[in-house]
Amino acid sequence: LQDSLIARGADFPERVAVLSQVIPESGGSPAPHGNGAYGIIGFRGSRAENLPEDTPGQVHVLMNGMYNNPKAKDWTHGGAGTGVQTGKEMMNLFLNT
Repeated sequence: LQDSLIARGADFPERVAVLSQVIPESGGSPAPHGNGAYGIIGFRGSRAENLPEDTPGQVHVLMNGMYNNPKAKDWTHGGAGTGVQTGKEMMNLFLNT
């Protein structure tokens, strides 16, 4: 996953943001979760449609979402109840993990 992010030009804060979500979400597995979520960050709904089955493909989808998000520099799609809503919280979660 780290190599895929580096290959796509993600800088250190972006890699930390992604890894801090992926580790607790899926452990890096691109497989379905079995609870209606798919892939490295638990894509659901329209985000899961036509999702590539491999990690590099899912990283590409994720990075496109990050760069097309107006809050990309402090990105999270943690959702309510995760306790992870800002880049700083993502960094802390990643370091604690």
